[in-house]
Amino acid sequence: MSVEKLEKWASFFDVLGNPIRLATLIILYGSTILFEGARSLTFGQIGEVVKVPSKQALTHHLRKLIGAGLITKSPHQDESGRVYPLYNISDTGTVFLEDFGLKKFIEEFIASTREEISS
Repeated sequence: MSVEKLEKWASFFDVLGNPIRLATLIILYGSTILFEGARSLTFGQIGEVVKVPSKQALTHHLRKLIGAGLITKSPHQDESGRVYPLYNISDTGTVFLEDFGLKKFIEEFIASTREEISS
């Protein structure tokens, strides 16, 4: 990896140095693989997987990821008219995972898990 890329990503390590935020980024990317395309997750879905101690803590971690530009938050309106946020990995988050070899690792892990389940 080039020095320029390392310099570009250095500031992101403060954000991703927390295991909850790193896991959230990985889960959001993994959801795009599992569902074969852009897949958004709700606050509750992320909380179920990541096991954060409180809603306030999860809100804090999601804000850090959004502030760094690694994930996005967009409003979604369901059939009943209720509006709630959906979270996605951003292009920047995907490139970060790719540059550090995590994108390929996640894809291979999901593929091997699918093979084990279907066997």
